[in-house]
Amino acid sequence: MEWKKRWRFGGWFLVLAAALLLTVAGKAEAASSAKFSYKTKDRNTSYGEDKMNAEVSYRMVVLKGKSAAVRKINKAIEKDCKSFLNSRNANDLLNDVSEMNENGAHDNYESIYYYRADSAVTYNRRNVISICVDVEWFAGGVRDTAIYGLTFDLKTGKKLGLKQVCSGTAKQIKSRILKLLEKQQAVEPLILTDVYKYKLADFDFFLRRGNRAMICFDSYELGYLGVRIYKIKSIYK
Repeated sequence: MEWKKRWRFGGWFLVLAAALLLTVAGKAEAASSAKFSYKTKDRNTSYGEDKMNAEVSYRMVVLKGKSAAVRKINKAIEKDCKSFLNSRNANDLLNDVSEMNENGAHDNYESIYYYRADSAVTYNRRNVISICVDVEWFAGGVRDTAIYGLTFDLKTGKKLGLKQVCSGTAKQIKSRILKLLEKQQAVEPLILTDVYKYKLADFDFFLRRGNRAMICFDSYELGYLGVRIYKIKSIYK
């Protein structure tokens, strides 16, 4: 019967060891991602119900924590937010709305002109966080859109480029993007003249789970097609 006691003890030991390993693995996975919230900053201007109003806003991701890496990432996101809110597009829209109201030339059918950005976390694991920023604006003509990404190393706080999230040299990665776009020309009338001149750092992207780097193109960047997103393989699952 002594061997049964030893077996029971050994069995319980294995169960406890397995549970401990799962707990450690779970904590390691949790530590490799970031906790975050959202915060909106704006330069909205209201002129009243019967006037044209202007909305300039940026909904940004704010990482939680006090580490050097977190502070560095939040500072970079804050910088992007300030750049957006104080951009030429933002200033032109606010000035135009002000002048229209002064001249009584605002449109009766539309009470708000806007230039706004909305962020969403699309990847948050393996010590990397990636954010997609959707931009839309309306200034009395055609409503327009843009899109770009911000990707950071959670350990160092450094912003990552395609060279850091995809395998191969910069030349090889760019070649894969161009081959994908050239293949798409059979389906969409893409204009690639300017894209051929891009350096790898000129391509906007964000990450998604499943080894996907999503390459972003703004309206008119590839022709009169609106926003376009194409995926290539990344090293992050």
